[in-house]
Amino acid sequence: MESTNVDYLFRNYLVSDVVLVQQKLKNDVQKKQNDLKQLIGERYNELFRATDSFGHMNLSINQLIDSLKKLSTTVQESKDGHKPINVDQINDSNFPINDNYFANATVCKFLLDLPLQIWNFLHEENFFLATYGSYFGDHIVQYLADQQQSFQCSNICSLRLYSIHNLKSHIIRNCWQQIAEQSLKNDINLDEFARKFSYLKLLKNCSTTEVIDDFFKNQANNIDTIINETNQISILIEQILNIIFNTIKCSRIFHQSENDSLDCLLQIHLKEICSTNHVDELIDASHAQRIRWPKKLLFYTINDSIKIESDKKIKFDETILVQWIQTIKTNFSTKIEQKFKSVESIRELFQEITIVEQWLMKNSILENYCTFVNVIDFNKSIWTEWFMALFETRVYEITSIELQSIQTIFIESLPMIEQNLFNCDLNIVEFVWKESNQPSRINDFNGLVQKTCDMINQKLSNFYEDIIIFQHSHQTFLIRIHSSIAEFLRSLQIQIDSVNKNRQKSLLLFGAVLFQRMPDLCPSISQIFSMCDRKTDCLSWQQISTQLREINESYLQNLFDITITEHFAHIDPKSFVDLNQFLKNFSIWETITISNDQDDQSKTIVEVPMQLSLKTYKVLHDISNDINRFCAHTVTRQVLINILRLIGRQIVILYGDALKILSELTDPVLKPPKQIISIQLYFDLFFLKKLFIQIKHDDHFRCEYLEPINTMMTELESNIDPFDMHLIHPYIEANVYRLQKSYQITFGFLLFERLMNSNLSKPMNNSNNENVHNLMLIHSCHGEDFKTMLSK
Repeated sequence: MESTNVDYLFRNYLVSDVVLVQQKLKNDVQKKQNDLKQLIGERYNELFRATDSFGHMNLSINQLIDSLKKLSTTVQESKDGHKPINVDQINDSNFPINDNYFANATVCKFLLDLPLQIWNFLHEENFFLATYGSYFGDHIVQYLADQQQSFQCSNICSLRLYSIHNLKSHIIRNCWQQIAEQSLKNDINLDEFARKFSYLKLLKNCSTTEVIDDFFKNQANNIDTIINETNQISILIEQILNIIFNTIKCSRIFHQSENDSLDCLLQIHLKEICSTNHVDELIDASHAQRIRWPKKLLFYTINDSIKIESDKKIKFDETILVQWIQTIKTNFSTKIEQKFKSVESIRELFQEITIVEQWLMKNSILENYCTFVNVIDFNKSIWTEWFMALFETRVYEITSIELQSIQTIFIESLPMIEQNLFNCDLNIVEFVWKESNQPSRINDFNGLVQKTCDMINQKLSNFYEDIIIFQHSHQTFLIRIHSSIAEFLRSLQIQIDSVNKNRQKSLLLFGAVLFQRMPDLCPSISQIFSMCDRKTDCLSWQQISTQLREINESYLQNLFDITITEHFAHIDPKSFVDLNQFLKNFSIWETITISNDQDDQSKTIVEVPMQLSLKTYKVLHDISNDINRFCAHTVTRQVLINILRLIGRQIVILYGDALKILSELTDPVLKPPKQIISIQLYFDLFFLKKLFIQIKHDDHFRCEYLEPINTMMTELESNIDPFDMHLIHPYIEANVYRLQKSYQITFGFLLFERLMNSNLSKPMNNSNNENVHNLMLIHSCHGEDFKTMLSK
């Protein structure tokens, strides 16, 4: 052909195309060779049996030729007027002849030709005449054996009988083979199947129950063969469903449930086959002479040889079908599961199942099934609980494999991430704005987060392309897929925690930033969780983003737990009450002159704190800076509330220990300094109380922190002269209010409410009474605006 000519190919095609043509030709040659081997293998035993039959036939023909020669000689002598042959001479000779001699010779010749004729019927798939011919051959052999004169054909009869019985096994095998082949079709002709079952029953001369058992056994073997030879899932399922469905349909052949007074199809065809005479068709097919045939042979029916159970009603138990189907599922589920496991793509597997579903819908397989049997739910038992269950299991296996591969890569990268982050003092503010002169360690951190998110996003993007097919069909599968991905995201946190047993701050910060930036750097996650309709029970993107935020907040809470604990660990409670150390911790105080009376010119001078204790201020300032460095404007309200809880726990411990030491100062001489210390501590707690009151609606926080602070403030008031307390309290309250405004930049993240308390007291001096500044909160600022504000 021109298309395979070498010059033509190289002239019209690229080298790559020529290689493809060469590969296709090699595949075609290999396929033809395999087909030839399969054909030879299937016919191998039949070829040897045929060879044996030919040997026997050759021996029989030689014997027949010798007998015919003797017969010809005898006839010729009779015609030539030789001496007539009398009966006594014939009886004494080796060649006995009677009145049926010529008829028997004709029958004997027909018998010799019968095996070949039966083989021709079998080749033409005329199982009826093949079956009838085998029984007729048995009948002829029996007839010749019953003759008083043997006609010297005993060897011929025995050899023919062997050949005919051998052909019966071929007929049986070919019947089962045709039943197996036709069972693969979408629709079958029950009459044809009934006739073949009739042939099988006659050839094996067995009961109907045995035929049914053999049928179920052969159908199971047929399914096994299909599984072993078929790799494409859709074709495999279609053929198995056809075999099962056609097996169920064949139950009608053995039992007519609508009216028990009628014969079933098997009985109808058995009666028809056994009661009809087809000798003429056999004689015509063999071209044998009709003259001098014994009448006993010309009028033959199979009923003359055997008696079938035609009068006995067959009761087919449909529960046998249920047991057979359960056996099929038990025996072949593992093999079919392996076929499903050979498919590595969810999309490919989905396409195969879609082909089967379209085929089921087109041929109405599931609907038609109900018209044949009611003892089993075919849709549920076969399709849903078997094939769809295997499909669903494989989908989840592939999902697990894909997610496990991402998790494996992530786990393998964690030691490298930990090493890179070790002893790394990260400044996330610089990271947020990505300045060109960023320190190298910040760029490394940025690269680690970016690289990790890129890896996760790439893998999940490929997975998204694989499962997007569920957006319009089988959406219920997404419920478990979404749950698996949500569990996978939680597993990432578990893996980070397993590596970070020492609670390294840099790794905690890495986890926080990773999950905080994951929604932006991994858009495939939002794509996956946005596939389902609202009607389904799938996890939504809102739920997953909440989960990611909670993981981010948990890391930040652990990070600030360590950080805040470290800051407060450097403060000694004695520094608040020890006179020597108190001077170092002493804040700025304000001197206030108070007129006692309008008529009285006397005045009272009092002093009140204007700022927090220096160490308290420093620790809060450092914590605010850490919030700015670690979170910047990305910090959430929940994180800030958790930070306040952590600060509150440390404040209660620190000031509680200070008050215990202060209570030990019982010397009256120390009463004035004790009052000064108490006023400073009271001022500190008053400010902190206003700080913590932002989350006063949290019952746990109120009981654990606010109430102890109120108790400590009451105890401090007992150390202050009541008259002095009466004079200074309004000024303390006013200074706390003024301090809150001045600290809104310094402690901006901690003062995350615009108005600390709407009931705050106003300053005593009306001239200095100012409205609360409408300051922009730090955690709501972005980019250079925030940085410019910090620099002012």
